[in-house]
Amino acid sequence: MVVNKRKFDYRAPKVFGMGPEKKELNLKPLFKVISLVTFLLLVYIVLFYSPIFKVEDIIVEGNKSVSKDLLLSMIPPDNLLKLNTSKVEKNILSELPEIKNIKIYKGIPNALKVLVIEREPQVIWESGGKKYVVSESGEVTRPIEDNEALPNLPLVIDNKNMPIKAGQKIVSSSFIVFIKNIFESSKNITGLDPDKFTIDETTFDINFYPKNKPYFIKLNSLRSSKKQLENLALVLKEKEPEIKEYIDMRIDGWGYYK
Repeated sequence: MVVNKRKFDYRAPKVFGMGPEKKELNLKPLFKVISLVTFLLLVYIVLFYSPIFKVEDIIVEGNKSVSKDLLLSMIPPDNLLKLNTSKVEKNILSELPEIKNIKIYKGIPNALKVLVIEREPQVIWESGGKKYVVSESGEVTRPIEDNEALPNLPLVIDNKNMPIKAGQKIVSSSFIVFIKNIFESSKNITGLDPDKFTIDETTFDINFYPKNKPYFIKLNSLRSSKKQLENLALVLKEKEPEIKEYIDMRIDGWGYYK
């Protein structure tokens, strides 16, 4: 019997598996992520919750009629970095009409600087027995307290007693300029010292009452204040002894008196 040895020479060998190769778990990237998150959390806590950055010192500049204490009460004692200065500025402007503009600057680590620009008071406006301060733009900035000393400003009395409130625009800026010009120039041009102004119907027609005189003068706020005062001076020079009630200067080139 002949055995074919070639058949056994090329038989595929049996392979015995030893199982999958075990790999060592690498935790270093996870530790790095955890360390970074922890560090950032600590930085956040230090920056936004540490007493180091709590607002402690506030400098206020430019305020005249608005008290520093009032402004400070409207600035929250917050962390300097968390404080939204734009929001605080908008709130102050909406609550205090006498302030024209305000800017708050941050100073690291715990200081604020507040720069205030107030509306300049130009006229005292009286309506319904209550007096108010009016700015150059014609806006009511604040009421005047009953026991408050009045500043040396023109007094305009609204005989219709229209209700008004702080922040309300009641007249135009050109009206304010007209009143101021009469108030400041009348004595030099006419010799009349202004006492008060009154309005009956519209702000176009103004009654000017001089001190220590039995008459008043009717003026037109749409015309030149200087020209009306110059014409008034001519009328007074010629006719003052005859004037008992009023002088009407509202028509250019004419002066009517009674």
